Amino acid sequence: MKSNKFHTITLLLSFLLVFGLSAQQIEKGLFRSPVKPGSRNFLSGNFSELRPNHFHTGLDYKFGGMEGEPIYAAADGWVHRIKVSSFGYGNVIYLKHHTGHITLYGHLRNFNPKLTEWMREKMYEAKQNELEVYLTRDELPVKKGELIANGGNTGSSGGPHLHFEIRDSLDRAMDPLLAGFTEILDNIPPTPQKIAIVPLEIDSRVNGKFQRIELTPVLSGASYRIPETIRVTGKVGLEIQGYDKLDGAENQNGFPKFEVSDENGLLYSLFIDQVDFNYTRHFLLHTHQNRFTRLYHQADLKFNFFTPNTPGTGTFLLESGQKKTIQIKLLDTYNNSRLVNLTLTGTDLDSTIADGAAPASAQTSYFKHHMKIRVAQTDKGGLAKFFIGNNIYEILPAYQDSQTRTYLWDLRFGIPSKIDLCSEILIPDLIGHFPVGKEHLHAIDKLKIRTEENSLLEDLYLRVNLSGPANAPVLRLHETNEYLWNPIELTWDVSG
Repeated sequence: MKSNKFHTITLLLSFLLVFGLSAQQIEKGLFRSPVKPGSRNFLSGNFSELRPNHFHTGLDYKFGGMEGEPIYAAADGWVHRIKVSSFGYGNVIYLKHHTGHITLYGHLRNFNPKLTEWMREKMYEAKQNELEVYLTRDELPVKKGELIANGGNTGSSGGPHLHFEIRDSLDRAMDPLLAGFTEILDNIPPTPQKIAIVPLEIDSRVNGKFQRIELTPVLSGASYRIPETIRVTGKVGLEIQGYDKLDGAENQNGFPKFEVSDENGLLYSLFIDQVDFNYTRHFLLHTHQNRFTRLYHQADLKFNFFTPNTPGTGTFLLESGQKKTIQIKLLDTYNNSRLVNLTLTGTDLDSTIADGAAPASAQTSYFKHHMKIRVAQTDKGGLAKFFIGNNIYEILPAYQDSQTRTYLWDLRFGIPSKIDLCSEILIPDLIGHFPVGKEHLHAIDKLKIRTEENSLLEDLYLRVNLSGPANAPVLRLHETNEYLWNPIELTWDVSG
């Protein structure tokens, strides 16, 4: 099952991160282009591009909609692995090279005659229509520039192209453009689309409220800026959405590097220099809904893309009245760069903030371990009661106006079984805290949920909603834009 998210389910959830360590270098000149060496090439995808649930780990070469493009070995080596498949990379060749690097050539229409005959014999012996074979060093050597295959549209491909990767000796994907392929031109800097400001603690505010806001940068000369000054309280972080383009192509690609500075110079940088396939699901913790790159440190993130990689990296905390000009530099592999400037100003907490029209009934939302409740004003009072085990905690609204009260609760202090909001009683659908990195079992009524050590991306405060008639019950966990790392086990007795 290919589901990556929490969905309405009745049986079992299936789910899988990106991890960066110090990169083995790619020596320029070591590899040659696998497509049209010496002639102009165009890409439909590049390294570090944000895809629906993963980083793109290589280059996608365009073929003009036609199959059959000659594919050449990028360097001397030998066939390390070869596969015929209707899924994934389809027909694919992995070459291993004397430096320890591996190159991958995916979605091939066919192999060259020697490889085709060799693979045909292996498949006949195995009596299999699809087969993957690992080879030793001396079985099938290849030379740099040797024709090894023709490009195609096999496997999980949306059109004829070559998916090409360079991996290091530990099988981690690297940016092939670092090989210095002159056939691909890029003189265009990245383009920012949105900047998001995010509260990181319960006392954090963005323009007075506990909210994530998205702002559109405007072009100002050769750089971009956010016209308005953003008011912040407490610790906040930045997120960014953007794209890059290559010369002669209209499709949008990714870019690997960000540098964040203030008036005093560089604060930190983020550089996506390699991808560990053991951890591709942590891409979902690194981004917001697969669109925004989070430019702040997260304790449970397995990446090591930040410099410095410390808990405070990417956190901004301003005193009341303090102004800070922040500059985000976006860089592609060719070092084309674009600047985005924005200004933050520190403010005190304000308990009289307008928070939109009053909801008909209490509205609850969550961000990590924070619970936010919006409820209409009432003449019955404003002191909410949170029932946690045998204790009752009374709290005032974090902020309110004439229409709406907004309450905030840190779930690390306990999961409320009931909340008395003066005008109504709210029963949260939270059933328990599942800690990251630990095995955990929670049983309630006819429902049992088990997480393993590597099931979660971060601490999970699990929400469960049961609905539907007795003969067709529906179980819903969380929302469709919230993710796991690996499977969790769910047992649900629906016998009545």
